[in-house]
Amino acid sequence: MRNDSTAASLIAFFLAKYDMDAVRHLGYKNRTDAFKKTAAAIGFKWTYIKQRRDEFDAFFPDASRQGWNKREPKPAVTEFFNEFNTLTFDELGKKIKGLL
Repeated sequence: MRNDSTAASLIAFFLAKYDMDAVRHLGYKNRTDAFKKTAAAIGFKWTYIKQRRDEFDAFFPDASRQGWNKREPKPAVTEFFNEFNTLTFDELGKKIKGLL
């Protein structure tokens, strides 16, 4: 990973794209647990992971959550999406577990 911010964004992206499947894959029971424990593992506030996850909602309009899916994503969020969206569920999960 390039830096901790990239790690936080990758976790948030995985949670946005796969929601509860990602939460369970990482070994957590609910979203809040996932936010708090992944953030603590990489030295971030849990709210950063949650807010970052919400920023990715624009790319997943059919998600059950209603984050910021009506808001135009920032260019940096779009760039991140384009870079990591080609990774599979297993590839993302493996990367994140390696970070934690």
